[in-house]
Amino acid sequence: MKRNTLAMLLITAVCALFACNLFGPKQSTSKNLLLGKWKIDSIATGKDSSAIGYLLLAMSINDSADYDYQFEKDSLTFYGKDSFVDKATYSFNPTSGQLIINDSTTEYYIVKQHNDSITGLHGTDSSIIFLKRR
Repeated sequence: MKRNTLAMLLITAVCALFACNLFGPKQSTSKNLLLGKWKIDSIATGKDSSAIGYLLLAMSINDSADYDYQFEKDSLTFYGKDSFVDKATYSFNPTSGQLIINDSTTEYYIVKQHNDSITGLHGTDSSIIFLKRR
């Protein structure tokens, strides 16, 4: 009788543990909302923006050239005009939304998701790069 009671308690405990894991809240393995391919949708620069490169890119973005970013786990690839490709490493803190791109210089951004397909990279000055998910 004791064996049956012990066996039933063990089976009940295993079933309860399995049910908690099966129906409990799921946590995402990756909270990096940047992973994937993005197209530069538009660029906004403010009065205090010292990013002349962004300004030049913003002026040329309406031509037929594609400007794309591909975020992978820890690397970033930029595809520019005339088959230009640039690679860099980056780190992203999903809690603070801070993106740090390490290239020849270190660039800091705050990532703000505007909707399901548009995300903004807000620079330390008032520049914003709007990315659209591909």
